[in-house]
Amino acid sequence: MSWIDNRLRQCSRETPDRLWLAEGRTAMQLTFGEAAQIVDRYRQIFGAKGVVPGQRVLLAVKNPLHFALLWLAILDWGAVAVPLSAQSPVPEWERTIDQLEISWCVCDQMPSDWSQFFSSTEGPGQLCWAGPFRKQANLYPTGGVVLFTSGSTGEPKPVGLPLKSLWSAALDVAFSHQLQSSDRGYCPLPLFHVNAQVVALLSSLAAGSSLVLDGQLDRERFWQQIDDWEITWANLVPTLLTLLLKDQQHQPTHPERIRFLRTASAPLPGSVKSGAEKTWGIDIVQSYGISEAAGPVTVNTETRLKPYSVGQPQGVKVALLPSTGGTWEIGLRGARVIDPEWGPNGWAKTRFYEGWYRTGDLGHADRDGDFYVDGRIKEVINRGGEKVFPAEVESVLLSHPMVKECAVVGRPNPVLGEDVVAYVVADNLSAIETELRGVVQGQLSAYKAPVSYIAVDQLPRNATGKLMRQHLQQRSSQLA
Repeated sequence: MSWIDNRLRQCSRETPDRLWLAEGRTAMQLTFGEAAQIVDRYRQIFGAKGVVPGQRVLLAVKNPLHFALLWLAILDWGAVAVPLSAQSPVPEWERTIDQLEISWCVCDQMPSDWSQFFSSTEGPGQLCWAGPFRKQANLYPTGGVVLFTSGSTGEPKPVGLPLKSLWSAALDVAFSHQLQSSDRGYCPLPLFHVNAQVVALLSSLAAGSSLVLDGQLDRERFWQQIDDWEITWANLVPTLLTLLLKDQQHQPTHPERIRFLRTASAPLPGSVKSGAEKTWGIDIVQSYGISEAAGPVTVNTETRLKPYSVGQPQGVKVALLPSTGGTWEIGLRGARVIDPEWGPNGWAKTRFYEGWYRTGDLGHADRDGDFYVDGRIKEVINRGGEKVFPAEVESVLLSHPMVKECAVVGRPNPVLGEDVVAYVVADNLSAIETELRGVVQGQLSAYKAPVSYIAVDQLPRNATGKLMRQHLQQRSSQLA
């Protein structure tokens, strides 16, 4: 039995009728007892089909409850889950299957071009099954997951995480936030990302608490969901928090019920954090994590919230490694940091420096040992030898009430190297551009000020809400 199976069986035995998982949009609910039965049913299907521990199982399921329980069953069986967005085009399926030697596919709606490969439709939710594609595929030593991350180069890389790393990270989350069985989390993030898998799903299992899953954030329904389900904490990313803060029509009606809103995945603009806490009266807990460490790395816990810090290490060791231009790169070391010898992680061998994994993120720390994330190495703008961190400029721009979203990137300059350019989502940018320039002038050094403000209807983002900054960098290069 795995850690997952032991804990799920314990919860189903001690509190079988307690709500564990719910789906926000359909109000579908599962108790610990019901969830354990479904996971058992999935394991029976694995055995009947001949799924072998160590084989890779591509998982493309839209329904969050089906995804969650099937994902847990794959890990518990000792196989390796390879989550993929259910909206992924067929070529992405094919590349993933080929690159990772996928043996099985499970989805809730088969792609039309692939109908001949799916041999059966069965199990809870009537899921579609296909395989085995490779009976002789190399087996991984243990069960776990393989996710794709852009890393520091922008090119997708497979990150393999054994089950022990995922469970260790979940225990760290449950401990750092002091989650209790009385807590109820809300997660509108996609489950094919490590954040939702570990910070929301596994941590709720570790704590024996309940969790409401939602396929995507709906700003008009967010606070209503919080009220309807009596949520005590929510798992968000800075993008979602920014959108909620800028939405003046929808605000919380019972903020006193909410212990905290947690953010990760990208630096949180200081103006958004302070604005949210002032507007709602809810603690905003910042954290920092990466896929290569099974999610959480540092967290700014409720008991010692420090403005703009991502807090102190949780379960891993963190160091600042010398980088270019007097900057410091965040390095990680620990049992759940990516192992180059596990699964598809061979590419990570070149990312280690004296035993520390180089994250590609820049940061600094204060005298108390609290860390701050300054940005990605590849995103830092070099203007005449001066370093400009986009997050700092974006925070100032977002302090203007008419700016809904913004992104700052570099544009090639033949003399200075790069110019600072701001892409802004606002109803009428031309009407507020002079005000924005004044705000920037009053709060930032002259070399950090954007030389150009470009109006856009929306910013390019991936399925997890992360800004695809490289798209804007390419566009800026074409305009140079």
